[in-house]
Amino acid sequence: LDAPGLEGAHINGQKYNRTNSKGQVVYDLIIPHRENHLVVDIANSESETELQGNRQIIAPYRGAVSYVQ
Repeated sequence: LDAPGLEGAHINGQKYNRTNSKGQVVYDLIIPHRENHLVVDIANSESETELQGNRQIIAPYRGAVSYVQ
C-alpha cells in the first residue's frame, strides 16, 4: 500500500502494520479470490497529510502482488 507522506498510519487496525516514513507498507493478510477491504487509520499518525478516501477493495489472484495507492 502506498500513501505518500503518511507516516505511522495503521492498516485495518493492525498495530504492527504501519506505514513507514515514505507512506508505504506491505500488508500480508490478503485472502486470494475474495474481496479484501483495506482501511487506512490515521488516528495515531503524526503526519499532517490529508487523505482523499481511506478505503480500498481488492480481490487478487493467488500469488499476485497488488499495488494499492
